Amino acid sequence: SLGICVQLYNVPASLPANSAVAATFFMTGAWAAARSIGARLGAPCNNALSALVYLGTTGLLVYYSSSLVQYRTERFYTMNFGAAAMLLLTCWRMLLHWPRQLIDRCLLVLFWLMALQFIVRTLLSVPFGTSMGDMAFVHSIHWQMINLTMFVFSLLFSLALMGATVVDLTTALREERNRDPLTSVLNRRGFDERFLRMQDERRGGTTAHDAGTALMLCDLDRFKAINDTHGHAAGDAVLRMFAEVLGRHVRASDLLGRYGGEEFVVLASRVNLAEARARAEAIRAKMAQTPLPGLPDDVRVTVSIGLVQLHVGESYEAALQRADVLLYRAKREGRNRVVATEWVKASQSPFRKHPCPVSGGERHGRWRNDRSSLRSRAEIESCPAPVAVVSTHESRPSEHRPILP
Repeated sequence: SLGICVQLYNVPASLPANSAVAATFFMTGAWAAARSIGARLGAPCNNALSALVYLGTTGLLVYYSSSLVQYRTERFYTMNFGAAAMLLLTCWRMLLHWPRQLIDRCLLVLFWLMALQFIVRTLLSVPFGTSMGDMAFVHSIHWQMINLTMFVFSLLFSLALMGATVVDLTTALREERNRDPLTSVLNRRGFDERFLRMQDERRGGTTAHDAGTALMLCDLDRFKAINDTHGHAAGDAVLRMFAEVLGRHVRASDLLGRYGGEEFVVLASRVNLAEARARAEAIRAKMAQTPLPGLPDDVRVTVSIGLVQLHVGESYEAALQRADVLLYRAKREGRNRVVATEWVKASQSPFRKHPCPVSGGERHGRWRNDRSSLRSRAEIESCPAPVAVVSTHESRPSEHRPILP
């Protein structure tokens, strides 16, 4: 745009200077477009090579501007082939990073076509202009074709960029909707949507899962007592700290979400049960040792974790129910522990026929994690345990006192 304005308003007035400034703006625009598209699509161009092409092309154009009549053909070739070279450098790298979004694929295709049209239109138009005078070439069909192709591609590229902006805004709003504002992890809706998307990508929309996928259901012990004793600000600080602890123990391929209240869920991919159990134990131990803001120095908050491994053909809901059963066992057996199993059918769990007397809760009205919500110790101890438990990691003695006596 600046290059066109320089030529339209004849600033600077000297023709060689005007040509040099316009050419510099044109090449800077091509360089900026290549870098911005490459950065958006995750394929940044080679800085040294693109700088070499930019400086070499711009330098030649400035030199050719000193004698426009003598170097008219060379100037056309240099400007168009130089711009094409800078765009193609980025296009070539983007072939190794094929974008997933449709709008980004459209941008990539348009970018390729724009780069190629610099070469095609030059080869078709410039040779015919060498036998014409300056004014005759400016009014010829070849010059009009050059301007028309540039206008069409500029218009298409502008529309594609507007579409990309709309998609980005929509994605940002969706991401904000799917994030828990307190802990910045996925909320329940976001976790479910992300899991279904992952399922579609891996299995083509079926309900099967990789054998190496584990589900952790984590719940802070006696969290209601924290709010009652130390205030909701301290409770919020505990939730944020726990989300940070979980975030340090998950990978980029895993999913982490807050499922409601003090309950968090982790979906770990490409792990066996032993590896997932070790990670869950690391989370439990780290939380039990971490001093928390807003609480006395000798007070620690612990976490109970129910861990299951998903099997081929098992639905996500069934795995979540199995983890829910094991999480309650961890609560019933004293909290601050990891209970893991390979296979417990939620429909066969004795908890479904004989629910333990726990009330309140955020997700299914299951528990409130304080002793005031339990009817009696005898009733709790009478609750049957889930079957096929592989291992239970007991909590270690601690010098810190728990939230409640």
